[in-house]
Amino acid sequence: MVKDMTKAPTGRGKTGIKAKRFNAAGKFIERTYKIKDGMVQVPEKDFRTMRERIEDMLDMAALDHALANQEEMIDGAVLKAILAGENAVRAFRKYRGLTQSGLADDTGLSQAMIAKIENGADGSISSIKKIAEALDVDIDHLV
Repeated sequence: MVKDMTKAPTGRGKTGIKAKRFNAAGKFIERTYKIKDGMVQVPEKDFRTMRERIEDMLDMAALDHALANQEEMIDGAVLKAILAGENAVRAFRKYRGLTQSGLADDTGLSQAMIAKIENGADGSISSIKKIAEALDVDIDHLV
């Protein structure tokens, strides 16, 4: 994390950005990056480190936002299955430990209808709503 950023001389009258921080080992690091043509010149290794830290901070901010707003969170295994192309109903059903017959019993739909929906057939809104309620997920995650 950058503790302090100030303009600093870099020699020969040029200006740069001075950054102070502690590394992962707790060692204090001070770096000065040159400014040329309005651009800060950063070594590629430092740039990659900065980008990773920014991505981590954005991830933490998104998580904080989701927790503060009580947004529903999807389990990583379910999300990975859906992103890999698995049908959302099937992915959530498996995650909940249900068979197609068990989900059919919980929804009042037939096992054949559950199978059709999992294989890509369009289910009615009322059917998808019943499935969402039985799986305890937001309907938006299934459509």
